Amino acid sequence: MYKGASITVLDESEGTGDRADNNHMDVMELNLDISGELLHIRIGVKDQPAKLADMVPLARSLSAKIISLVKQHNSDNGHTIPCFAGCSQYCAIWFLSQFLRHCA
Repeated sequence: MYKGASITVLDESEGTGDRADNNHMDVMELNLDISGELLHIRIGVKDQPAKLADMVPLARSLSAKIISLVKQHNSDNGHTIPCFAGCSQYCAIWFLSQFLRHCA
């Protein structure tokens, strides 16, 4: 992500407490239950308008982490994952449907 972004996914080491002082950002902490696993995300937010370009990296990072947890959950429970070379779009849709099924 570029330094001017108004929304940034933070590493655990970035910022302590409610501020990421080095970037002058407030810190939002999210804890999501994904198939029984806790997903902890720290997001730095600047007090300025967010552009779509600021939100896309967050959405990609969040979806990659959710997909990883759902994939691990399915594997741990003996479910096969229908993957083959070049199927990333299909897999993303399949994983999202599995995630939504678990949330319902």
